[in-house]
Amino acid sequence: MLTAEPSSVQEFQLMATLFEAKDKVDFSQRLLKIVQCCGFESFVIGLELKAPNGGLVHHVTSTYPPLWRQLYDERQYAALDPTVRHCQASTEPMVWHEQIFFDADCMTLLEEAQSYGVSHGISVAVHERSGRKSMLSLARDKSLWHDPGEKNRLTAYARVLSSSMHVMATRLIFPEIGQPETPALTTQETQCLQWFAHGKTPWEIGEIMKISEATTAFYLENAMKKLGAVNRLQALAIAMDRGIVD
Repeated sequence: MLTAEPSSVQEFQLMATLFEAKDKVDFSQRLLKIVQCCGFESFVIGLELKAPNGGLVHHVTSTYPPLWRQLYDERQYAALDPTVRHCQASTEPMVWHEQIFFDADCMTLLEEAQSYGVSHGISVAVHERSGRKSMLSLARDKSLWHDPGEKNRLTAYARVLSSSMHVMATRLIFPEIGQPETPALTTQETQCLQWFAHGKTPWEIGEIMKISEATTAFYLENAMKKLGAVNRLQALAIAMDRGIVD
């Protein structure tokens, strides 16, 4: 069980388990196991992709209580939910708090969610350069605000999970949309990503490869652009999925 303060190595090992998923069911089961090991009880994934005809395609995968999901859909809460609004516009994690729902005039939504045990959580989004988006919400019945250290630890895990979840969910749930061709990375770009996967900082990578920290950052930035990623974690998730790094 993952209870220690997260290190980069732990985060990347956690991420790697999702890439072994064979299908949608296997993926969901693996993700739920990770979510529960991290201290949450359930999750919901929202995907937004552009179909070949140009239209937007949406998909939701959830382990929330079925009655709450039904009520949420019937009352069209997605149009009001401040976590959804936030994730449409930002990739910064949002730790749920009553004030967020109060400011959005959505206290009824929160109170009803709490009655089903969906009381506290973290929501984080991934936005691709291509326009693909995903949202991962991790929920539980226990507050995240009593222990700042735990809140920070779980927020870090949510960031990592969102990147690996995004890559695998889009591949397994929408295989017909297809994946872009794997770009050719240079040896230096691949090596930098490989060391990053082992938890090394750009300065440490530079020391290992006998290059400057700025050059390391340059190679990582190039890898991000070639892979269509908006940050290093997303680039690593894509590289791991496509077998560029292990």
